[in-house]
Amino acid sequence: MKKLYVLVLVLLTAFVAGCSILQTHGSSEGGGASYFPLTQGYTWRYASSDGSTQISTIEGTATIGSITVQIMRSAYVFVSGSTITSESYYRVDSSGVYAHGSPSSPSSIGIPFLAFPLQVGKTWDVMISGSIANTAAVVAKEDVVTSIGTFNCYKVNYITKNGTVEMYNSNLWFGDNVGIVKGTSATSTIESELAWKSF
Repeated sequence: MKKLYVLVLVLLTAFVAGCSILQTHGSSEGGGASYFPLTQGYTWRYASSDGSTQISTIEGTATIGSITVQIMRSAYVFVSGSTITSESYYRVDSSGVYAHGSPSSPSSIGIPFLAFPLQVGKTWDVMISGSIANTAAVVAKEDVVTSIGTFNCYKVNYITKNGTVEMYNSNLWFGDNVGIVKGTSATSTIESELAWKSF
């Protein structure tokens, strides 16, 4: 299963299981909303090292209570030829990027996917529910070389723990005016990287 898809599922599952908490630590310098652009028509294609692909497009808006969210539609095409499609809701403001679920489980309270400003050393709680904790940390700012170019990115590490037991560990690299450039997981040798974008 693809890294970007798995991360979104982990975050959304965590949200359904409990409430979101945004507590951040770090200074006020660094990247902002342009590191996760949510403009109508923007499209990204990712290629994974196992030969599968993901295509995501921002396609309109939805309203959840009094909150307006952007709709991201994605198709995941696996090596076997099978395809999974999904629709997710996101909102971005000056404080961060928030995941607001999906059509089947929308929520006006968003999961803090990114906390702005991005800066190396910054950490935040994505979600705490009982013994399950999802945390994030900006661990580096570095160049990521892909088949379509080199992007200067913030590397964000996402960890899910049940008590002291680590259940999931992944990294996403976010590029200015690009969004997610690369994704990896500690539990897999498969990597996903940006292969094409249209905006």
